[in-house]
Amino acid sequence: MAGHYRWKSFEENEDRPEKPRRYGVTEMRGPRYSVLSQNVLQEIFESMGQFVDGLKFSGGSNSLIPKSFIKQAIDMAHEHDVYVSTGDWAEHVLRSGGPSGFKEYIEECKQLGFDTIELNANSLEVPEDTLLRYVRMIKNGGLRAKPIFAVKFNKSDIPGRRNRAFGSYVVPEPRSSEFVEDIDLLIRKAERCLEAGADTIMIDADDVCNYADSIRADIIAKVIGRLGVEKTMFEASDAKLAEWFIKRYGPNVNLYVDHSQIMDLECLRGRHLAFAFLANVTSAGPPEADFIGGPGQGGGAPDPARVEEPPVVVPFVPKSPVYIIYLGATKHDDPKLVAQSHLEILKSVLGSEEAAKSSMIYNYQYGFSGFAAKLKPAEAQKLKNHPEVITLVINRKLVMQTTRTWDYLGLFSTPASSKGLLQGSNMGSGAIIGVIDSAGIWSESGVFDDNGYGPTPKQWKGQCVSGDQFKAEDCNKKLIGAKYYMDGLNADLATSINSSTEHISPRDHNGHGTQVSSTVAGSFLSNLTFSGLSAGSIMRGAAPKAHIAMYKACWDVQGGMCSVADVWKAFDEAINDGVDVLSVSIGGLSKVRSLDVEVDIAIPALHAVNKGITVVSPAGNGGPRGTTVINISPWIITVAATTLDRSLSAFITLDNNQTFMGQSMYTGPELGFTDVMFSEDQSSVATVKGKVVMYFEKEKPMPGPEILQRNGAVGVIYVRTPSSRLECPANFPCIYIDIDIGSKIYFHMETTSSPKVKISPFKAVIGESVASTVGGSSSRGPSSFSPAILKPDIAAPGLNLLTPRIPTDEDTSEFAYSGTSMATPVIAGIVALLKISHPTWSPAAIKSAIVTTARSTDPYGEPLTAEGTTPKIADAFDYGGGLVDMEKATNPGLVYDMDMNDYVHYLCSAALYTDKRVSALTGNVTTKCPSSSSSILDINVPSITIPDLKGNVKVITRTVTNVGPVDSVYKPVIKAPLGFDVKVSPEELVFNKGTSKAAFTVSVSSGSYKVNTGFFFGSLTWSDGLHNVTIPVSVRTSFIDNFYL
Repeated sequence: MAGHYRWKSFEENEDRPEKPRRYGVTEMRGPRYSVLSQNVLQEIFESMGQFVDGLKFSGGSNSLIPKSFIKQAIDMAHEHDVYVSTGDWAEHVLRSGGPSGFKEYIEECKQLGFDTIELNANSLEVPEDTLLRYVRMIKNGGLRAKPIFAVKFNKSDIPGRRNRAFGSYVVPEPRSSEFVEDIDLLIRKAERCLEAGADTIMIDADDVCNYADSIRADIIAKVIGRLGVEKTMFEASDAKLAEWFIKRYGPNVNLYVDHSQIMDLECLRGRHLAFAFLANVTSAGPPEADFIGGPGQGGGAPDPARVEEPPVVVPFVPKSPVYIIYLGATKHDDPKLVAQSHLEILKSVLGSEEAAKSSMIYNYQYGFSGFAAKLKPAEAQKLKNHPEVITLVINRKLVMQTTRTWDYLGLFSTPASSKGLLQGSNMGSGAIIGVIDSAGIWSESGVFDDNGYGPTPKQWKGQCVSGDQFKAEDCNKKLIGAKYYMDGLNADLATSINSSTEHISPRDHNGHGTQVSSTVAGSFLSNLTFSGLSAGSIMRGAAPKAHIAMYKACWDVQGGMCSVADVWKAFDEAINDGVDVLSVSIGGLSKVRSLDVEVDIAIPALHAVNKGITVVSPAGNGGPRGTTVINISPWIITVAATTLDRSLSAFITLDNNQTFMGQSMYTGPELGFTDVMFSEDQSSVATVKGKVVMYFEKEKPMPGPEILQRNGAVGVIYVRTPSSRLECPANFPCIYIDIDIGSKIYFHMETTSSPKVKISPFKAVIGESVASTVGGSSSRGPSSFSPAILKPDIAAPGLNLLTPRIPTDEDTSEFAYSGTSMATPVIAGIVALLKISHPTWSPAAIKSAIVTTARSTDPYGEPLTAEGTTPKIADAFDYGGGLVDMEKATNPGLVYDMDMNDYVHYLCSAALYTDKRVSALTGNVTTKCPSSSSSILDINVPSITIPDLKGNVKVITRTVTNVGPVDSVYKPVIKAPLGFDVKVSPEELVFNKGTSKAAFTVSVSSGSYKVNTGFFFGSLTWSDGLHNVTIPVSVRTSFIDNFYL
């Protein structure tokens, strides 16, 4: 390392945050297999302790050192605010002592003073769920959990030690250049560990960054891009590697280093190189996916087959990150006065109006009060303590999560259905649907034609904002508003979004916004087709005569990214502009968060709902695992995704003329009989040329079709658990089959000397013979944070929907898309129709109508199933109330209504808000938290979920409002969860001119259960003979704490 990095010329970086640090963490390697004298450690801490965040007893050294010394070393570290971690010794304990021995190990570590336990995920060699169990055990023991992962390659791809001298390595000729362990699979495991409570993910240096001349920059970029710089730590085994990390990712990357590197590393984190990093990124662009090596500074390119996709552009954490300061309801009707009050608060901390204006990113001044500003951590802490501030959160990144759809759901537009919801609401005429999404809108698409539209509704106060390739005149009477927001994301990126990678305007760039908008309210479009699919049919949105307002708050960076600050501003202006419904197809990166209500969309959504605007959002695409649902607040309608009664089917024919059906989107000519080979993993990718390859889904990954094409394969058969999400290109013979069929084909291959297969292009199969199912990717409940509030709420078609796509030279104008972000606008459009049909209904009443009239079967009467490792009959955690039945939703009979009091009850029950905070949130000083005896189970949601029945009877209260015939009598029909006793009182509800509301109680007891159970499902229906008002009932016993351990 160059001499000017040495500590003798070191200048301390004034912008480094104080310990404990969330990022820019330096963890130091401690004693290894020997007793390092107390004096040496003391010298390190006294001379460099301010730059050391953590001490790790590497390897199993803590098992070889006397406990008395370990305790002394840990106490010394704590005196200097240094946390202490074990090395990867836990797997040895687990092998010899099992879970009980591991519990004792955790307790012993805690007694010695360790703060963190490291788990080597590779060495443990246990199923993923077992690894997550160990993470939870550590967390429940009161310590931090740090799983460590290593990426492994074929050894032929790793240069030998003698060739590792910096600058001398030459990339070997391509052989088998695939990962032995798939990086995406590794990242998914790491994400699940974080969801289970892990604090940091450690990436082992082996094969990834062990030597500076063979570093895998593409892998590191992908890991940081997916997991975030704050949650990852990399081993920098020498000074060159530390220098590379700081130059590439800035001073905030977390590194594990030897004690001899501490001062040099701190110099690298210092002011001068942090500024150099900004300059380098600005001029040179994003990091390349490369090795550093070869002549000079390196530059030998990796084997093309080795890099599955372009590198992720990683934002570096700025010196002054963006914080969102939330102040509750607006205190003035004049938005200028609201904005001025924000400036005064910020000025009180920063010292001058000039500094406050320079720091300000956004004012939230219409729908609610708050602001976003660039602040140093110390400044943010001062603001957090300001008496008017309800909460302060750091800006987070969020992600973006048809023809046959409406006929499938029964929303026909033919004369025969003239009395249905579509015609009864005049196809949504007069409703304004706001779409907060990515990529904006492609206004020229035929689905945004305004032929036959009347004037813009009088309530509309929004506008169309011009920008790159988008003029205000591109709006019309259909698309009445279009805005874009990027200041929050730009402030947190090392380089601003620019017109070379995105349209700096409401113009669509990747198609997502256009797809969502067309699904929610697209005009009629004839002769829609995708390679013959639905040829000649008519496409439209749910509310084809409704108006659309697009709020582009997400951008085509890192695969689609938004910032909370931008999304909040979109909400703020949408509330003021006059929208009736908000379709928000975005959600957080993490599937399980204990502060969901503090971040993402929950707070602005609450203010929108309080103004009568229904907010619809996706459940997320993290399924089929449980507790992955996002957007969990009770005021949001959270949507799961199902299939249609349409299958994209293709056929495999063996050389013995046996034929099997699978799923495909292949549109090319039939692939004639071709040699077929079986492969267990990616290691044989170099031998696939000219062949069809078959892979079985397992822990080892399957290579993607793009890699196979690059290596000369002519087709691929993926054998996996059933999933309707298709991820193959249309120009490559790629087909998915289930395990039963895959086993039959494999048996034929094993008993035939030169097996061959033939693959046909897909054909659409439509109708009763195609089973409807909740998609495997659709996130499942319950929420781990508030399991008593059922999520998702409802399911709608969202898999392989046919929607317009933005025009390119190569693509047709329509395509099939999938995900809960596509199911969300289906429900949002139905909400708009209900809003027109029932203008006095609250957002909660509309939600209740949709949930309580949903069906647990498909339109043909067949039970809905749920995709997963083992397909099953779907339950409430898969689909909430069930599959939406829009015609019944318009006439539900009874509704479970809610208002701000119910939402305050939720906030207080979750222990997030105090009386003072809820008063500020609502703008009403008399609003207080309910009494301490009030239960979250009594919030008036259209469901009953009891996650912790301990044997005693639980009594739950609900209130229903009659929206049907004035004189009605309803009686309960109980379908009790298996083994539980359920009673309802009173046994009938009587409504008349003087009584439109009625309360009832539900008593649930555990019956014969005396042990912990999983969830069991049932339902409660109130029926008057014409209306059946059904809510799901879900119950789990919890006699023993920490059941899952």
